[in-house]
Amino acid sequence: MGFNNTDSKLQRGEGAPPLYKQLKEIIRDEIAKGSLDSGEQIPTEYELCKKFSISRAPVRQALKEAVNEGVLSRRQGSGTFVSEKPTQTITLSALITEKQWTDPLARATDRLNEKSNGPSIELDLEVLGRPHFHERILSHIGKGEAPDLALMDSAWVTEFAAYQFIKPLNEIDGDWTARIQEQLLEPFVNRNLYQGNLYALQPEANVSLLWYRKDEFDRLGLGPPHSWSELVEVAQRLKKAGWKFPLAFAGGTAAGETTTYQLLPLIWGGGGAILKDGKIGLKDGGVKAVEFLHDLVHRYEVAPVDVHEFSWNQPLCMFAEERVAMAFGGSYEKKRLHQYSGWNGEEFWKRVGWVALPGPKKGERYATAGGMVYALSRQAEHPKMAAKILREVMDKNAIINFCGKNDRVPTTRGAIEALDPRISRFSHQISALLSYAQAPPGLVQYANISEQLQLMFERVLLDRTSPAKSVKRASEVIAALS
Repeated sequence: MGFNNTDSKLQRGEGAPPLYKQLKEIIRDEIAKGSLDSGEQIPTEYELCKKFSISRAPVRQALKEAVNEGVLSRRQGSGTFVSEKPTQTITLSALITEKQWTDPLARATDRLNEKSNGPSIELDLEVLGRPHFHERILSHIGKGEAPDLALMDSAWVTEFAAYQFIKPLNEIDGDWTARIQEQLLEPFVNRNLYQGNLYALQPEANVSLLWYRKDEFDRLGLGPPHSWSELVEVAQRLKKAGWKFPLAFAGGTAAGETTTYQLLPLIWGGGGAILKDGKIGLKDGGVKAVEFLHDLVHRYEVAPVDVHEFSWNQPLCMFAEERVAMAFGGSYEKKRLHQYSGWNGEEFWKRVGWVALPGPKKGERYATAGGMVYALSRQAEHPKMAAKILREVMDKNAIINFCGKNDRVPTTRGAIEALDPRISRFSHQISALLSYAQAPPGLVQYANISEQLQLMFERVLLDRTSPAKSVKRASEVIAALS
């Protein structure tokens, strides 16, 4: 029997699904991939116990449920067989942040159903929304209700892997994981590794940038800034031309991770990092960054004094409503920019330009690479089926289709090379910014560390403390967290 050649193994230990559920999933998987044909007899209870080193109780429970669900059928005196016409529909659960992520999962499910001779797959999608997603998914895990597949911010992968909330992909499909890992660009491999294992996959990426009003710049004879001093000069020219506050950015805890995403390039530009050579590296680069932001608000008065109170999308709203001519943001905001401004495609290309954030020295540019990743829960009832869905999502054509529709950047070499600039104009141009981009470090306490960075900026923008003292305080807390 083909089933006897399966290399599937049962996971044991804390956080692993019940043994009978795992065995039932293995049986379904073997039927789906053709190792067990309709009408074929499966191994006996004794053989299953021996093969998987388990007692008869979980084997009997797995077989009983598979029979009740129509996957298997019993023949008195003969044994247990694969049903001639499996009636079972496997319901695969998934948590996502926004509705736009429904389409790639639905398309992947349809393609898999077309290929499979086994039970059909039905998606049970829950959209939790971006605000407080981190807390909500942790709540699902704490209740033992984690989904088969979860979409999460790449910044959380290390935390979720360290606490064994998600499963290493190579445990489920090692050969395919190795192949797709070779295709991924380096930042999107490193960000999703933990202790040498790949825990999540990122089909799309976004980069932080500076949005600017190209039409207004052209009218005033300005070009995009190439250094911090040029950013100030350009902002001052715009201020003289009638823009009360030419620039907006998120500057505090109210915007959450968006503040860190937008402002990390300033720390990198100043020569700093969250971690540098294994130590907290904020001292010099952090001081330069917060001093520069403080000057933009309080010395040059080119950004509003209440940027520390801005929500995650307020800078973009101000830019779309033509209240500012420049805004720190991210490439993922393009669709919202159309929505908030009412500009059609032609108007967008006429009015809007973008560049990676400049550094202190002319010609230097920096950007944060971000994006959402797919991970498989350790509590997943159908991990192998979820992995198959993930394989379809990471298909080159699927990535290109999603990125083209949602103005994202592909993360695999093959997909980037295949981008058609006539069809995916924005994605093609944004992909050039990847050369300036780096991802935040993978840290177990990243969510808390990010909050300390937000507080570091906020304290200085509020004039509550000096840049040096604020950076010192943040460094001490981050050191304790690390």
